[in-house]
Amino acid sequence: MFAVYGSAIKNLDAIAFRKYLIPPELLMEDAAVAAANAMIFKWSFSSCSLVCGDGNNSGDGFALARHLSNRGIDATVILLGKKSRFSKITLLNFKILKKMKIKIFENPSAAKFKKLISESDVIADAIYGTGFRGELSKKMRPYFKAVNTSAKRVISLDVPSGLNCDTGESDRDCITADITVTFGAVKAGLLWNSAVGKSKELLIADISLPKEIILKEKNFIIAEKEILSLLAAHEKKAKEGWIHKSQRGRASFIGGNRGMEGSIQLASEAALKTGAGIVYTYMLSPAKKKFFPEIVFSLTLKEAMKQSKVWIAGCGMGTGDDALEALDCINKNRADSIVLYDADALNLISRMNEKKKKRFLKNSVITPHPKEFLRLSGKRFLNIKEKISCAEEFSRDYKSVVVLKSPPTIVTDSKTTIIFPNMSKKLATAGSGDVLSGIIGGLLARGFSPMTASSLGVFIHFYAGFYSASENPTASEFLKNISKPIKEVLNA
Repeated sequence: MFAVYGSAIKNLDAIAFRKYLIPPELLMEDAAVAAANAMIFKWSFSSCSLVCGDGNNSGDGFALARHLSNRGIDATVILLGKKSRFSKITLLNFKILKKMKIKIFENPSAAKFKKLISESDVIADAIYGTGFRGELSKKMRPYFKAVNTSAKRVISLDVPSGLNCDTGESDRDCITADITVTFGAVKAGLLWNSAVGKSKELLIADISLPKEIILKEKNFIIAEKEILSLLAAHEKKAKEGWIHKSQRGRASFIGGNRGMEGSIQLASEAALKTGAGIVYTYMLSPAKKKFFPEIVFSLTLKEAMKQSKVWIAGCGMGTGDDALEALDCINKNRADSIVLYDADALNLISRMNEKKKKRFLKNSVITPHPKEFLRLSGKRFLNIKEKISCAEEFSRDYKSVVVLKSPPTIVTDSKTTIIFPNMSKKLATAGSGDVLSGIIGGLLARGFSPMTASSLGVFIHFYAGFYSASENPTASEFLKNISKPIKEVLNA
């Protein structure tokens, strides 16, 4: 499944006609049929108020009114806008409604509007669609409030009106839909953390846009089990029958300073649970507390590094001189090793000059949360468009795979970008990020490429937490659940 910026849709429609002779009338008709099918399948109702603006989203609404009427639904169209702004295709669908004698109310007062929607079982939102930017006008706000306080079931066509489909930002009175049927491709703004709550259920409808058009547009892969399974299968090397533990892959973990010994060991154990055959761990802490018997503890940093070509550095490492010396040693000796930097390692790298920072990060994997990313890049992001742009630019400039955490998590190598929109409070616990780094490290040890390991790792990590029986699990509980999502996505 792919996501695009909503602002690209007009261009996609134009290409569909120019290259494939698919007229906009067909796209609008397919959108209306898809919305009608969704409503009939999901709900039992006999009447619908269709609230329409004056852009092409209203054309979808007019066509939907016709299809609902033809299926025996009492359709009432409420126009909030100017007919003079209709496109030819929107005007055509409006005229058809007139011919069919479907009830149409043009720009009723807020009080009249409230009464009209109260008389219908459900409401269809076809006011703005992908065209909304900024804030609602003072004139329109009462109508939006009336819909949101009506207690009626609401379906939004393409995008809940009041939501910016590029950024995910929304007006405070944005329509809150029970169902949103988005057309052709998911609009990226729908995946932003605050936008997810604007639609209880998101359905994606095929409206005859050829996939080739979408793939040539700026697009993003939405992380789904089926897509990630295909990605994994493309790289997976079958190892049948008996194999030695060293053939399953090895990884070296460096971190765990005084008081944070558990951090690096959580990551190390997660790598083992993910399928790494042997894990070597070097702790900076003089205490050398050991919590997991399966981990091989190295006495020196160089001993740990020489054991594998996959190094994970930063979990509980601290930011003192000893940690900085360890990082310098890692960078000096890395050669062709793959390095994943997390947590304190990223904080230390952020203090380096630009030249040194680029040298450290080249061909690495980094897993920053937003504050760590701010320290690294000096950039903040306030919406999904900014987040994607920041991650892609950083990946391109520093030649690294970026796993930019906090929902939606963005994974990118600057050429391909994957969005993982799922979110759960269960992941908001100490050590969660350590487990993620360990899972990715384990996948790297198994031979997956940095981009694939990172994408699979985010999926596995999420469900390892999500499947926890406790409502407030600890990161240690995630370890018990790693095998289930691995089986789901790797068919292991």
